[in-house]
Amino acid sequence: MLTSSRDEATYRRRLRTSSARGFIHKSELSGARLAAMVGYAVRRGWTVVAVAFAAAALATAIELAAFDHGDDEAAAGRGIVSYGETVPELMVPVFRVADGEAAAEWYERLGFAVDGVHRFAPDLPRYMYLRRGDVWLHLSEHLGDARPETLVYLYVDDVDAIADEFGVTVQTQPWAREIELTDPDGNRLRIGTRPPG
Repeated sequence: MLTSSRDEATYRRRLRTSSARGFIHKSELSGARLAAMVGYAVRRGWTVVAVAFAAAALATAIELAAFDHGDDEAAAGRGIVSYGETVPELMVPVFRVADGEAAAEWYERLGFAVDGVHRFAPDLPRYMYLRRGDVWLHLSEHLGDARPETLVYLYVDDVDAIADEFGVTVQTQPWAREIELTDPDGNRLRIGTRPPG
């Protein structure tokens, strides 16, 4: 028969494996389910696991309270992103980056601002939401999220201003006046202004 400590170790290993594979995410756990999990751990005498589930329940309650009361900044800081309105269908490129904060600073030069940040835990990789008007870009520190050296095309009203900011020359093509930039992580952007008409 398994001892209580061996049962706890097995349960912890299964929980870590499930979380890593994306089967368990704290935003998907209801308060009732977390309460049941705390009760189960307490009945088994697994104090550490019970405390972890209780902490997850509290964090979830804080996030939902912040979200429900319109505190988008507090909610976004805890992994909930509120766009404030219905977002139309759109396709958003995801770039793999080593350091989300450093990459976001580079993208500020292109007019992007950080709209939200998500982390499953403070020591885990960031997933960042950047916005430039109606254009969205996601940056991910997660190893499997995107291939390095991805290429995207961005149409803007004034490619010359961006070319000046980065010290590059605008090339005239039949489809646009454009430049090509490479971010610090090797992701490539072609940025162009369409010809009039």
